Amino acid sequence: MSSKPTSSSPSDLAPARFILSPAEVAGCFAVLGAAPPDAQLYAGLPEPATSLPNHVRRGKAKLVAEAECLFRVLAAPTQSINVSSYRPGSPVSIEARFACDGADGPYAMLSIDEAGDWDLALLTARDQLMAILDDLCGLTAGPAQDSGFSVRLSTKALTALAAIADRLSEDQLQSRLARVPDLMSVAAAPIDLTDLTHMTELGLDRPDTRAVVTLMALVSAGAIAGDRSLEVLEAGVRELGASGLVDAEGRVTTVGLGVASALSEAQVVSSLIVMATDGRDVTVDWLMLIRAPGGLLLGVWDGPPGRAASLVLSDVAADTAFAIVDDSLAGSASGRARAASAPKVSPASPAGKARSRAKAAAPKAAAARPRRSKPDAPPRAAPKRAKRAAAGTAATAKSKTASRTRKAPKAAVSQRRPGKRGSTTKSRRPASAAAKHCVKCGAKLGRGKKFCTQCGHRI
Repeated sequence: MSSKPTSSSPSDLAPARFILSPAEVAGCFAVLGAAPPDAQLYAGLPEPATSLPNHVRRGKAKLVAEAECLFRVLAAPTQSINVSSYRPGSPVSIEARFACDGADGPYAMLSIDEAGDWDLALLTARDQLMAILDDLCGLTAGPAQDSGFSVRLSTKALTALAAIADRLSEDQLQSRLARVPDLMSVAAAPIDLTDLTHMTELGLDRPDTRAVVTLMALVSAGAIAGDRSLEVLEAGVRELGASGLVDAEGRVTTVGLGVASALSEAQVVSSLIVMATDGRDVTVDWLMLIRAPGGLLLGVWDGPPGRAASLVLSDVAADTAFAIVDDSLAGSASGRARAASAPKVSPASPAGKARSRAKAAAPKAAAARPRRSKPDAPPRAAPKRAKRAAAGTAATAKSKTASRTRKAPKAAVSQRRPGKRGSTTKSRRPASAAAKHCVKCGAKLGRGKKFCTQCGHRI
């Protein structure tokens, strides 16, 4: 007897985790009356278990609400996310798979441990998924900023750059052993293509996750593990030269050293593949994330694994990386569009630095502009010297002014009501309280006085 879908909505469910054997996983699909997806991952499932653990089943022929929701998502996902993270020096990678039935979840997380058990988790919100991706890829594990650096690398150029990074690491190791300053042979002299070929062969023939060539071969799904001939590396170095990472004489530039150092010092290197299915249409976003001590590099491949010919590598802030990953999850193709539309400044062009300097100087220029005085600000009292100089003129004009001025013991003051535009009320109050400064000379008026003590103007 197959159970009906649970009446609980995903928003009513709580995140849950289940660790099951392969037979118990097959048993959960059988209870729901659903077949596992037609994927290689599920091809090796054995016969369904006759009994399920108590924390999974509800009664004899039903699953608890969280398990039922999780396995329904696994049975018919509209989107899948595969993450592979590598820590340099670790012989194993961290693999995690996610499936969802919609852009906003719920999400099913799946991984298989060394013993063969299935570690399953139900995630009910996008924030939970992004938090796990952050832990896997190290997005917020260090400083990161949108520096504007972006470069397109073919698989040939990526292979050459990885070999340069390994040469840089070996130079640093030799300098430490010899207790001398860093050699940096790739910057001191033109690149030796024979040496790059040797570094590439070491990384591919003797895999070691401490080698950048090995890491790039892993996260590129073998895209750089093809032809490793000297001609291929020579073409890659030429492309690095066109991108400003290598100068005209064949030496690595300052920008190139920065990128190579980030690769050689990487703490986490991850591959993230987002695949969305809409009927017969399948769209794929393929991202590479490199967490280095001083920044975060994001690579966006121009095609799915096996068919990608190049990637765009950018220095981004963690928020930008989150936004690009989030766009990929919301609608797979839009993530690549967002990354492609990100500001790209050629490292060989000084325009990016000039623009950044102009942008930084803009607030200073704005602050240097003189401020306009407020039109309704009360006039300041005239300085004493100005008062004495104007005393004679004020005395001669006293009679004319007094003849034109009517005695007004009460003054009508128009007041605007706050919050009501154009609405005014009239109130009458003593002129001494309304006029605090003399309209003739600007001197402060004394309380209760009927004329200005400085210029004699009658109030």
